[in-house]
Amino acid sequence: MGKLKRVLASLTLACTCLCHGMQPMNSTERSQLAREARLVVDLMQNHHESGRMFRELNNQEILTGFIDELDPRLDYLLKDDIEFIQMRFGRSLKAVYLLKGDLQPAFEIFELFEQRVKERSTWIKERLARKYTFEEDVTFTQEQTPSATANSTSANDRWEHRLQNEVLAEMLRGRTEPEARATIATHYAKVQRQITTMDSLAVRERFFDGLLQAFDPHSGYFSADSTREFALEMSGSVGGAGFELKKEHGLCLVANLHAGGPADLTTDLRPGDIIEAFAEGDADLTPTKGKRLREIVKLIRGKPGTKLKLAYRHAGEDSTQECTLDRANVVSIDDRARGALCDVPSADGKTRRIGWINLPMFYTSKDEAAASSATKDVTELLTQMRKAGIDGVVMDLRNNGGGALTEALALSGLFIPKGLVMLTRGLDGKRIEHFATESPDPYSGPFVILTSERSASASEIFAGAMKFHHRALIVGSPATFGKGSVQNYIELSKTNRSQPDDAATWGTLRLTHERFFQPDGQPVQRKGITADIVLPQDKNPDFKREEALPHALAAVALPAPASAVPSDSIKNPITPALSNQLRQQTENNIAKLPEWSLWQREEKFYDNLMNDRSHALQLSKRRAEHADIEIKMAALRSERRKLAGEFGYATETIEIASVKDAIEAHRARLTSLTTAASGASLNRIGQNAFIFKTEKGNLRRIWLDQFDFNRFFGDSEPLAAAYTSGSGLPMTAAELKPILQTLALLEERTEPNILKCFAPPEPATADLVATRKGLEAMLLRMTEIDAELRRHRPALDVQLRESLRLATTWADTLETPSLEKHP
Repeated sequence: MGKLKRVLASLTLACTCLCHGMQPMNSTERSQLAREARLVVDLMQNHHESGRMFRELNNQEILTGFIDELDPRLDYLLKDDIEFIQMRFGRSLKAVYLLKGDLQPAFEIFELFEQRVKERSTWIKERLARKYTFEEDVTFTQEQTPSATANSTSANDRWEHRLQNEVLAEMLRGRTEPEARATIATHYAKVQRQITTMDSLAVRERFFDGLLQAFDPHSGYFSADSTREFALEMSGSVGGAGFELKKEHGLCLVANLHAGGPADLTTDLRPGDIIEAFAEGDADLTPTKGKRLREIVKLIRGKPGTKLKLAYRHAGEDSTQECTLDRANVVSIDDRARGALCDVPSADGKTRRIGWINLPMFYTSKDEAAASSATKDVTELLTQMRKAGIDGVVMDLRNNGGGALTEALALSGLFIPKGLVMLTRGLDGKRIEHFATESPDPYSGPFVILTSERSASASEIFAGAMKFHHRALIVGSPATFGKGSVQNYIELSKTNRSQPDDAATWGTLRLTHERFFQPDGQPVQRKGITADIVLPQDKNPDFKREEALPHALAAVALPAPASAVPSDSIKNPITPALSNQLRQQTENNIAKLPEWSLWQREEKFYDNLMNDRSHALQLSKRRAEHADIEIKMAALRSERRKLAGEFGYATETIEIASVKDAIEAHRARLTSLTTAASGASLNRIGQNAFIFKTEKGNLRRIWLDQFDFNRFFGDSEPLAAAYTSGSGLPMTAAELKPILQTLALLEERTEPNILKCFAPPEPATADLVATRKGLEAMLLRMTEIDAELRRHRPALDVQLRESLRLATTWADTLETPSLEKHP
C-alpha cells in the first residue's frame, strides 16, 4: 500500500492545486460544461452507428484512452500512477461522474499528469546542467511499444539513456556538448510550457476525444476553435492576410507566407518576423504577448476587403515597423487540385501526352465567394488538358485522406456517364444506394488511379467505384487505408439542449453514424480497395492502417442491390487481359529499370535506419556509424540527382484559374523585387531570400531558412569552389563542411547570422561584401547541383512515373490511340 499512498498524496496535492495551472471555472461555466458532457454521452449512445450503449463501455478503456491522449509514449506517468487512476475511477467513472456530466476525473488526472511533467522537467533541467563524457560502451534501445516505468528510479534510468542519446544526436549534427545539452533543455522546457498552459477547454477536448475513440477511431470532439480550423481546412481558401503564424519562446512569429496573398504582395514580411501587435483598421494596436496562438489567428483573420494593421520587426533587428494590408480570399495552393501534362515515350517510339492530376483531399466550400470544390477544380483541369490534347489521365490520391462524400459522387460523374458509386447503411439498418452525379461530357480515355495506404474515405469510395465499373486501373499499395465509416459533425451549441451563451465554448461532436460499402456491398472497412497492380511504396513503421487501430469497427458486407451492375456505357473499360498485360509490364520495369533499382536500395537503407532502435552511447562508435551513414546517403543522393537529370519527363504545368492567378501575382511581385533599386536582384540575397530562375524560366524565391543545408554535406568540394570563385577568398571543402553544419543548425537564418558563419577567426578582418558574393555563388551552385530546387515537382517520383507509363501503354492498345486529339 506504500506506493499507492504516495500516489494518493500526489493526487491530493493535485486536487488542492486544481485551479493553479488552469483558470478556475465559475458556476455558470461548470453548469455549461456539465450540460455539454451529458449531451455528448447521450448522442454517443443514441446516434453512433454501432448501436453500442454507453453502459457497455469499460471504465478502464475510457481511462486508458484519456491517458493515451495526454501521454501517448508514457514518458511521464508511472506505472503506480496508472494503477492508481484505474483504482480511483475504474468503478465510478461512468455511474458517479460522466452520466451526471461531471468531468472532475479528467481534471484530476490531468493535474496528476501535469505534476509528473513538472517533476520530470525539473529532473531533466538538473541533469542537463551536468556534462556527459560518452566514454562508456553502452546501448540505448527505444521501445517499440511504450510502457510505463515501475517507479521513479527506473524512470530516471530510462531518461538518463534517452537524454544521452538525444544529446549525442545533436553533437553529431555539429553542436558542441554544452550546446547540445542546452538545445535539449530548451526543447523539454517548451514541452512543459505547452502542457502547463493548457486550459480547461483543452483538457476537455482531450478527454472527450479519448472517450469517443472507445467507440471507434474516427469519432471525436473538436473544441470551438478546432471546429473553425477544420472548416477552413475543408474549404481550400480563407479570408485573411496570407501568412501562417507559430509561437516560439513566447513570441508570435511568421511561419510562412502564402504565394499571391496580401502579405506576399504588399508587405516585406518574412518567415521568422515577430508580430508584436495587430489591429482592425484604425483601431488601437493589441499586443500579441500573453495571447494564445489560436486567439491571435482568430483575430487576425477576417472578411475579405477589411483592413488589418500589423506592428512587427524582422528577426535580428530591434526597430518595429508597421504596415496595413487588405484582407482577401487567400488561396491555399498546396491544398487545391493541381496538374501537369507529361510527355511519356511509348513502346513504338512515339510520345504520348498523359495528364496528371494531384488531388490532396475532397474539399468543398459553402462560401459562395470562395466557391471551391474538388470536383469543380478537377473539371477545370480536365478541360484544359483535353483542349491541349491528352492520351490518358493519372489521378494521384496517394496522400488524399478523404473529405466530403458528396464530392466523391460528383467526381465519379466526370469519368462514368452513370452508375452506382457506393452503398450506405445507418442506425436504422436501411441500405441506401448512391449514384454518380452526371456530367455532360465525362472523360472516356485511359484512366489510372494511383493510391497508397494513406488513401482513405472519399478516396476509397471514388477508387472503389472506378474499379467496380472497370473504368480505371488501380495502382499502388496492396490496399488503401480501409476507412469504411461516415462521420456526422454535430455543432453542440446548435442543438435544442443548448443556451445562447454555450456557443462560445461548446464544440463539435464528430460521430460515426453510417457505414459505406462498395457498389456490390463488399466492405471498405478494414479491407480498403485492393490494387490491380501493386507498386512498392514508402514505408513508415509508425503508420497504421484502419485494421490495426484500437476499437476499429468490424468489416461486414451488405447484399448487393440489383443496381450493382458495371456500367455498360464505359467506352474503354479495363479488361482482365489488359490488366494482366500491364501488370507484367510493371513487374519487368521494377526488375530492370535503374530508377526502380535506386528506389529499392533507398528504401532498404532508410528502412534499416528507421527500424534500428538500438543506438550506441559511446561517442567514438556513434561518430563512426554516423560517418558511414553520411557517405551512403550522399552516394544515394548523387545517384538520384543523376537519374533525375537523365530520365525526367518533359512536363507542362496546368493550374486552376484561382491558383494560376495567385502564382502569377507572386511572380510579378518577385519581378518587381529583382528590378527595384532597393530590392533583391536575380541570384542575389535580399530580404532574407534568394531569387533565381527555374527550369521553365520562372522566378522562384527560397527564404534563407528554407534551404536544407543538410542535403549538401556531400557536396563540399563544388560548393567550396563556387564560394572561392564568387568571393575571391580561398575556401577548401574541409573548411566548408563544418560551416554547412553550422548553417543547418541556425535557429534564425537571417543574412547577418549566415554571414557570421563564414567569418574568419578575427571578425574585424572580415570582408562582408566578398563573403556575401561568395555565399550567393554557393547558393546558386546548390540550385544547379540539386535541380529539384529548379523544378515544379520531383522528376524521379517512381510510382508516378510507372503510372504514367501504364496509361501510355493502355493508350497504345486502343484502336483510336489518341481519344482526346492534340490541337
